[in-house]
Amino acid sequence: MKVLLHYLGKIPAFPAYLIMMMAGITAIGGCLAMLSAPSIKNLIMFCVGLLILGIVGVAKINSQYEE
Repeated sequence: MKVLLHYLGKIPAFPAYLIMMMAGITAIGGCLAMLSAPSIKNLIMFCVGLLILGIVGVAKINSQYEE
């Protein structure tokens, strides 16, 4: 996991923020879809969006403090 965070932290800021924005939109879409029609597919979409958002966000924060 530490290696993944190291290499994801090397992504330039603009593409990383685009990835985080798309993951956030996916998570919001999954949440709204869960409200209208709860299903496993919508739950997976929500969880994957949050997972990508969290991993890339932590990697970018971690890269600021690496020496």
